[in-house]
Amino acid sequence: MGEVTNAFVVLRNTGGVELTNLKVTLKALDEGREHPDKTVDVTSLAVGYKVSLKLTVDSTYQEE
Repeated sequence: MGEVTNAFVVLRNTGGVELTNLKVTLKALDEGREHPDKTVDVTSLAVGYKVSLKLTVDSTYQEE
């Protein structure tokens, strides 16, 4: 892998029901190969709770 781009995401459940089977995916315009930390599955997120995630994509080396 060349360069990587990290994103730190906070999911908050501010609604009135538990959220289940969430899939969070980071995408980049200059994506190279598929990075194993590009997608995270969250099985459940209770009302009033939050979860912090780190997602990573492989960026094409020295490209803008």
